[in-house]
Amino acid sequence: SAKKTRISGTLPSKITAPLRLLILEEVSLSGSVPEELCKGEKLEELVLRRANRVSGTLPTECLSHDTITKIDLKRTKVGGTIPSLDKAVPKLKTLDLSNSDVSGTLPASVDMFSGLEYLAVDRTKLYGIVPESLGDIRGLKNGTCTLQNAYDSVFISIVSKTCCYSNFWCPLPSNAPYCTETSSGEAIVCSVMSPPPPPPSAPSFASDTAVVVLLICAIAIPAAAWLLYTLCKRVAITSTVVVPKMTELDSAAVEHIPEGEARPTHYN
Repeated sequence: SAKKTRISGTLPSKITAPLRLLILEEVSLSGSVPEELCKGEKLEELVLRRANRVSGTLPTECLSHDTITKIDLKRTKVGGTIPSLDKAVPKLKTLDLSNSDVSGTLPASVDMFSGLEYLAVDRTKLYGIVPESLGDIRGLKNGTCTLQNAYDSVFISIVSKTCCYSNFWCPLPSNAPYCTETSSGEAIVCSVMSPPPPPPSAPSFASDTAVVVLLICAIAIPAAAWLLYTLCKRVAITSTVVVPKMTELDSAAVEHIPEGEARPTHYN
């Protein structure tokens, strides 16, 4: 363990030796929390408090470890999410993720941390619905539970006139006032849940049919007009009578035809 020392460097990517305690507070170490850290059977405390150069992802195995009693990643750059649990973790007493990059939502199985007495997830990127199961953790009733994101009394008194605000959605669970209220009894201001984006609209059969009809009309009408014009032109040509011009011989023959006789109808 080391506290407030000038130790620097990078956290090793692998830790093979089994550890019972890893306590590095306010040090200048960088790097990520090793994934193998919680695969051992003896780890009880993981404390990187105020080691603000430590990043990476929250090791999910540490949160479900059978022997773990304390996880403190306050003021680090550790991200990731809090996983859903399928078994109880009764020995974990302290979970402090405040002022870190942890995101996502509080899982509905948060009550699996049945032994918690200290829960701090303020000033994180957590959001969403706070599950009612949070009120089933008995140790928090007389312990510490913080969900809010701000403490600035100047901002509070001038702008919001309330104590604290949170990224968690309204309504907050009514069965855990020790988490949704401050020590002075003031309610935390929750966020209004944003409506989900509308689903993509399904293609409309009527609209598709209308488009097809319009396309057919756009092609058929000019074609029909051209066909009608062609037919009319042919009818006009065939119905026109052409009278041939008579020759001089025919004219002379017509003049000498006696009355009462048929006139010739032959034309050249």
